[in-house]
Amino acid sequence: MKKNLILLTILFTSIISINVLRVSIENKTNDADNKFGGYSEEKPSDERSEKIFSLVKEAFYTKLHLQSNAEVKIHRYSTKIVAGIFYKLDLSVDKDNYTLVIFAPLPYTGKKPKIEAIDKL
Repeated sequence: MKKNLILLTILFTSIISINVLRVSIENKTNDADNKFGGYSEEKPSDERSEKIFSLVKEAFYTKLHLQSNAEVKIHRYSTKIVAGIFYKLDLSVDKDNYTLVIFAPLPYTGKKPKIEAIDKL
């Protein structure tokens, strides 16, 4: 019984490690991009930041009570890998500036990205 538990633990750890590596490769990141336990260096907005924002855009507009025609501009972003990927986006809506934190779970979970925090600057 104890031997089976040890084998299952090793198997589970291996699966998680492989999925984190796969997500890193898919998102063109590597360990050099992320500080240990912290966010990566900030990068200018690109296709990746636009894509992750588009997945939570409706919830963002709802939480801030924005009109659908409000102009959102992403200026820069950084990432942190912890059982998924945290995205920290610095953006502006009209004349207001915000930091938006989005958590994207690992793909095998089947869960969608969600807003973790919105801070007005």
